[in-house]
Amino acid sequence: MLDYTGTVSYWDKIFNQDVADVNINTPIRFPDMEAGLQWLCRNASTVLDFGCGRGTVLFRCLGIGISRVMGIDIAPNAVSLANRTAARYELDDRSEFITGGTDALKNITNEALDAAILFNIVDNLIPDDARRLLAEIHRIVKPGGRILMKLNDHYPDEDLRECDAFNEITPGFYHETSGLFLWNLSEADIENLVKPWFELEHSGRVELKKDEFYNRLYYLRKRP
Repeated sequence: MLDYTGTVSYWDKIFNQDVADVNINTPIRFPDMEAGLQWLCRNASTVLDFGCGRGTVLFRCLGIGISRVMGIDIAPNAVSLANRTAARYELDDRSEFITGGTDALKNITNEALDAAILFNIVDNLIPDDARRLLAEIHRIVKPGGRILMKLNDHYPDEDLRECDAFNEITPGFYHETSGLFLWNLSEADIENLVKPWFELEHSGRVELKKDEFYNRLYYLRKRP
């Protein structure tokens, strides 16, 4: 039975840290991500980030002009860090961070939020959970709501199969020795995955390192 025990352990180690400096008025250091957030926040007042980590992206949304943000993450240390940061910078009256997975979304009413962020989460979930997440986000955001989604780059499956760090569970879906999952989605896979719920308005790439390490970025809008 697959579960997220390894995922929680991995991220709890990453986020076992003190509160970092935050300036909500400073743009995200990756220009393509900053542009995506500017698009997402336009004419919006509430934003959900599923897989929010320590809340960095949501704090930036507050700086852009969002009135209230909500973050959900599976790692307790990440949520604790986000809440401590919010309290330190007196942002806790405009933010809420909770620990949970896709089941936590059931507590949010229909069409309760204007927009949502899905950064490096859809392709790091078990596929059935990823589909459930997209369906729940469609239910939660308001008509015409915007979703900013970021995914890992797509890799040749033969390269992943030859790498000792990846164990293929089903075709294209891997469990990493780090404890994380990777659903190695092609562009066609992504289009088919989001089509039932969202229209794809724009796609691009985010260069994360100088060694040409990329993520893929998608602007989505809720289908009626």
